[in-house]
Amino acid sequence: MDPTVQIDPERCVLVLGSQLAAAALALSEGVPAALSYTMVIDIGVQKMLDLEGVDTVEEKSRRQSLLLSAYELEPSFAASKVVDSLREHGLYPQWLNELFGSLLALPVHRNQGGVVERLASLQEQGALLVYTYYDTILDVALNTSPILLSDEDGVRNWAGRQTRGLLHVHGAYSQPNSVCCDCVNYRQLVGESCGAPFLKEVCRNRTVIFIGFDSQFFDPFLSKFSRTFLSRSQPPPLLLSSIATVAKLPPLESFLTLRVPQLTNLEHIFLTSSPLPRLGK
Repeated sequence: MDPTVQIDPERCVLVLGSQLAAAALALSEGVPAALSYTMVIDIGVQKMLDLEGVDTVEEKSRRQSLLLSAYELEPSFAASKVVDSLREHGLYPQWLNELFGSLLALPVHRNQGGVVERLASLQEQGALLVYTYYDTILDVALNTSPILLSDEDGVRNWAGRQTRGLLHVHGAYSQPNSVCCDCVNYRQLVGESCGAPFLKEVCRNRTVIFIGFDSQFFDPFLSKFSRTFLSRSQPPPLLLSSIATVAKLPPLESFLTLRVPQLTNLEHIFLTSSPLPRLGK
C-alpha cells in the first residue's frame, strides 16, 4: 500500500533546512561545506585556534578534537566558543561573509519542476516558508529579501501573507547581529524575539512540515525550535528526509501531495530519496 498525504499549501508551514539550498544549486558534484553546520563549526574551530596562536600541531589537533567532541554533545556551547573568539578579534562579520557571501556566486537551477520553481509555486499557493540556516541562496533565487524574526512588522506581514519570502528564524549572515548559531539560551534569544508570537500562531494553526535536514544537513537546533514554536496539543509535524522525491511529483495544483511509506508510528513521516553528493571542504 502506498498512502498519499494531501496537504493544502494554505494550511501548511514548510520549515526548510540547508539541503534545500544545496539542491537548488546547479553544481555537477559536491556541496559547499558552508551549507553544513558541522563543517562550519569545523572551519570556525580552525580559525579560532589560528587566531589564538596555537603553534604546535599536536596542541592544535588536541584542542580541535576536544571542541568538535563538545559540539557533538552540545552544539550551542561549542559554537559559542568559536563566535566569542571571532567577536573578540573583530572578525565575526567578515567570517560570516567569507563563508556564506561567496555562495551567491554559485549557479542556481532554474529548470522547470526544480526546487526553486516548486518553492515559488507553493508560496504562491499560500504556503509559508521558514528557513533555519544563514545563507540567502533561496532568497536570491526567489527574488525576495530575508525576513528576520526580530522584525515584528515583517513577521506579521509574512504571517498574514502580505509579504512573500523566507522567515530566517535563526538570522541571515548579511545581518551578523541576527545570526543565532551559538544559542545557549535558545528560548530567550529566539523564542522571545519580537516576531516569535506570530510564528507560534501560524505553527499552531497549520500543518508543520520539516524538509531538507538529511544527515549532513542536520540542524542541531531543530529540537529547540520544535519545543519553542510547536504546541504539544497540535498534530505532530511531518519530517521529510529530502526535497528530491517531492520535486519529481507531477505539477502541483490545489494541494501538496507527498507519497510516504506506510508506518505504524506516524509521529514522523519520512520520504526516502537518493542522497545528495558528499560535502566538499
